[in-house]
Amino acid sequence: MGDVVGTPTPTPEDLTVNYSVNLTGSTYTYSYTINNPAGDIVLGGQNAGNPEIAESFNINFNTGLEYIPGSATSTSPGWTAGADLDVNNNGLTWVELQITNGFSQTVTFQSPYGPVPGPANASDASPPAPWSSLSPNGQLVPIPQPLGAPDGGLTVALLGGSLTALGALRRFLQR
Repeated sequence: MGDVVGTPTPTPEDLTVNYSVNLTGSTYTYSYTINNPAGDIVLGGQNAGNPEIAESFNINFNTGLEYIPGSATSTSPGWTAGADLDVNNNGLTWVELQITNGFSQTVTFQSPYGPVPGPANASDASPPAPWSSLSPNGQLVPIPQPLGAPDGGLTVALLGGSLTALGALRRFLQR
C-alpha cells in the first residue's frame, strides 16, 4: 500500500500486503500479511525519524454481511479477538496490531462470498493515515462481495462493451 504522502515510485515508506483466498466447501478464508519495511520511519512531527508502526489495518466492503462473525484472527501478539476488531457497514478494521518496521503480521477472516478487488488502508498514531491501496504504489486486495452487490459500475461497463461488440459482429456478419 502506498504512503499517502509518498511519491509515485516505491519507497521504504510503502507497506506491502501479501494475500490469499482459499475456498473450503462454501466458505472463503481471506488472509492478508501486512509487511512493514525496515526503512519505514515517521516523516514529520515530533516523532520524525522514529520507526513507523502500523497499528491498524482496514478492508472496505459494502455491508457487514460479508464477514462471518467470530472468524477474524491475527498473528499480532496481544491482539484480542472481538475487542481489537471493528466490524461495521464499511468493512473490518483490525486494531492494536503494532507492526513495527522490519516486521509483518497476518490477519484473516471468513466469508460466504467470493473475492473481487477492493481497497485497504493501514494507520498509525501519526495522522494522516499513511497507507492506502488507492495511493500511488497502492494495490487493491481481494475483498468479499455478494452476487448482485454494487461494484462501482464495472458490470455495466463490461455489459455495455459486450453489447457494442455483439452489435458490431452482427453488422459484420450481415454483409
